[in-house]
Amino acid sequence: IGPDGKVKNEDIWPVSGVSTFENAVTSAGGGSALVVNNCEALSLDEIALTELTVYPNPSNGNFTLEMELAAAGSVSVELFNLIGAKVWESTREGKSGANAFSISTTELQQGTYLLKASINGSAITKTIQIQ
Repeated sequence: IGPDGKVKNEDIWPVSGVSTFENAVTSAGGGSALVVNNCEALSLDEIALTELTVYPNPSNGNFTLEMELAAAGSVSVELFNLIGAKVWESTREGKSGANAFSISTTELQQGTYLLKASINGSAITKTIQIQ
């Protein structure tokens, strides 16, 4: 349903991929098909991952993750498509303080993905576009 209240696409199901969903939203006059809401509440002494930056965004599939870690450890990096399927994962060894990891996901299709980085029970999720 478009912003004017008129039906733009009567049926997009079954969704065959992320692009089907994104195209239906944008053709109906919508903007980004994804709105991320962080709902976790942790006290400061529980947060192992304190900062996460992803660039360039949009990306061609090669991008950098910069993060601040409270302590050294294994960082799990996962990408999910907009229908919730995990499409890529990797583990990187991080050190206490500033870290930068080069990530290559050139095998993925163009689209919007959720990137989740986690360590020791704390996680940060960002949106990344691959073009």
